Amino acid sequence: MDISVLIILMVVVAFATYFQTVTGYGLAIIVLGVTSNLDLMPLGQAASIISLVSIVNCALALPPKNWSKVNWSIVKMVSFSAVPASVLGVVLLAYLSNQATNTLQLILGISIILAAAQSVFRPSPFSQISSPMSFLAYGSVAGLGGGLFGMAGPPIIFLMYRQPLEIVSIRLILLAIFLFISLFRELYLVFAQGFVAENYLSALMALPVIFLMTWAGQKYPPKLSPIAIRRLTFMVLMVLGTLLVIASV
Repeated sequence: MDISVLIILMVVVAFATYFQTVTGYGLAIIVLGVTSNLDLMPLGQAASIISLVSIVNCALALPPKNWSKVNWSIVKMVSFSAVPASVLGVVLLAYLSNQATNTLQLILGISIILAAAQSVFRPSPFSQISSPMSFLAYGSVAGLGGGLFGMAGPPIIFLMYRQPLEIVSIRLILLAIFLFISLFRELYLVFAQGFVAENYLSALMALPVIFLMTWAGQKYPPKLSPIAIRRLTFMVLMVLGTLLVIASV
């Protein structure tokens, strides 16, 4: 990997790691949005690096002492459909042409923009927890996006930030979900394709950045109200959805 590309990647990973640590999401969306728009690397390589980096960040931001605070019933429902869907996404990525991949990326970007735009002005949560079928449906879409682009976030972020739960609980649930999706995606890739040295080397070089920014996110989170965090979430989704649309055309 060219040194200039590596430097840009490290800067983006630093910001994305901090953002995901304090919100529970964003690493994959931010890294993919920047790498796609700057054309830094092929989509498959970016997706694999994102998965590896996300595994480390989620594991660090979700220490065993916080496991009791995680709503594991929601994590299980989402993961039940997301994990196999992520494997399907990886398989599709290997067979789809560049044009087909760009089309899927365009559809994903537009969907993110529409969903987020609706919620920016109505960031208040639902009156009750969504049904199991909702979690399964959103999980399958999230898993497919995770397999194709290394970006499982938007569908499940949108759903979770509308749940009548505390922001801390939402953050931990998202971190657990992304950990499972990224882990199983990489395990499948290693089983099906073997190790890709360049991807693992890039992720290894990012480890100091991930450790530092995860610590910074836990030690110095932004002082925002729950409603402000929800509104910020949907605004960020709109911006990154727009970047995906631009990158696909």
